[in-house]
Amino acid sequence: KEKNKFTFTDEEDRPYIAQSGASEYRVGDKVYLVGSDGSRDGPFLVASICSGQKCTLSLENGQAAKNGEEIKMAKLEAA
Repeated sequence: KEKNKFTFTDEEDRPYIAQSGASEYRVGDKVYLVGSDGSRDGPFLVASICSGQKCTLSLENGQAAKNGEEIKMAKLEAA
């Protein structure tokens, strides 16, 4: 039986425990960044996995996208 793993996070000004597991995406996957209005930006490549819920993105030429900031995977959509 596999044990659940949890991480602590303090996003949104309040600490809480978030379950961390295998991420939905892998390095090299092509994704779109979905805006709050439903618009799609990209496609981008997943450059690195920072945690089970965040990653960094790059352009196809390897240049960092979005100033190298960590992006929540919930805002991504497979291309």
